[in-house]
Amino acid sequence: MRRLCTYALAALALCGAVLLGPGTANASVDTAKIVHTWKDGNPVYQAPGTTFSKADADGFAGQIQDPNTRTPIYMAILPQSDVASDRGKVALRLRAAYHKPGTYITLTPKSLYASSTILSGKQIDALEKKAVAQGGGDPQAIGTSFIDEVSDAAKKAAPKQTQESRPSGAGVGTVMLIGLGVVVVIALLGALVAVSSRRKRNRRDEEQFAAVRTTAEEDVTRLGEDVARLDLDVRDVHLHPDARRDYEGALDAYDRAKTALESARRPQDLGPVAESLEDGRYRMTCVRARLAGEPVPERRAPCFFNPQHGPSVTDRSWAPPGGTAREVPVCAADAARLDAGEQPEAREVLVDGVRRPYWEGGQAYAPWYGGYYGSYGGEGLLTGMLLGSVLAGGFDGWGGYDSGYDAGYDAGFDNGSDGDGWGGGDFGGGGDFGGGDF
Repeated sequence: MRRLCTYALAALALCGAVLLGPGTANASVDTAKIVHTWKDGNPVYQAPGTTFSKADADGFAGQIQDPNTRTPIYMAILPQSDVASDRGKVALRLRAAYHKPGTYITLTPKSLYASSTILSGKQIDALEKKAVAQGGGDPQAIGTSFIDEVSDAAKKAAPKQTQESRPSGAGVGTVMLIGLGVVVVIALLGALVAVSSRRKRNRRDEEQFAAVRTTAEEDVTRLGEDVARLDLDVRDVHLHPDARRDYEGALDAYDRAKTALESARRPQDLGPVAESLEDGRYRMTCVRARLAGEPVPERRAPCFFNPQHGPSVTDRSWAPPGGTAREVPVCAADAARLDAGEQPEAREVLVDGVRRPYWEGGQAYAPWYGGYYGSYGGEGLLTGMLLGSVLAGGFDGWGGYDSGYDAGYDAGFDNGSDGDGWGGGDFGGGGDFGGGDF
């Protein structure tokens, strides 16, 4: 069975940054305390001073823990003041802090926001609006309805297990020779060996893809967190148009990476994810340069040792243990480490359950890292993802970037509700139930 982990941690923060403008999540929310409550086995945390009763909180907990609710759900009941201005960033912070698959809900007397690793942003947005409509202005009813809707949607979204085809019975024609019984036995043994081999191969392929997908998920999550930290108000008239363009480009790249990751079913599907992440990291570098009043950096290949470090700034000679030295593209930090005689911070991936440098990852990682470096002439170098394959041919063509990059970018950035649950969070107009105070 293919093990699929749904990751897209930072979509909420990214879309929130576009829609909301300045401001960060309310620091008064005790994230550690909420996570501690969940770790203790209670899926519902209730903050002091809320208007919900203990019976309401216990009711939510019982609903979440009901055997029919076959998806992880974590709820934080908070005062309205804790989420009044951040439009769901608290849910994002809780999801990042606990970092377990599931749906994260923040519920107040006047609003409900959610973030999910199980459901897409559009699904969460639709379920929020549906729960508000069904709740009729009652926050307890809205919370109950939303939990039911999430549970039903998660059941429908669960990947169906593919059944392995079973070998049909060996057809035996007319046997002309003595030893018919021996022939039948040999045929059956051959069929069993073939089925067993196929099962082992499929299981190995699924395990390898799960490991590579985890790597992809980690990089997508990291990009989302890094872009969210920029926390720019794209509506600010004082923000330079080029900085706004690059910031929206980084958000757009994150959205493409997340979408490609959700649809990936084999290692080859992860190349486009890495291509979008490389684009987003360069856009972030441009934003930082513009905000600091510095020149926009040259478009270069990502840092060889870890693409999460962003675009490289120079090349350095480097040799792996027992290998031949080659020129590799490196970020400023890794260049300084190499100049000081230290080892760089290599991107580590899961190999048989153990973290190792990515060049020891094996063939399954080739499409993923090929997506990072393919536009810079690195496709042939990264084929195989083994140490000799990566470094054998040198790093010709890692410098400047093809001028065709910007084609199609100016089509604009859609800042509608395509993230993880940023729309429909307030109950009615103006943030209250049905337009009036609750």
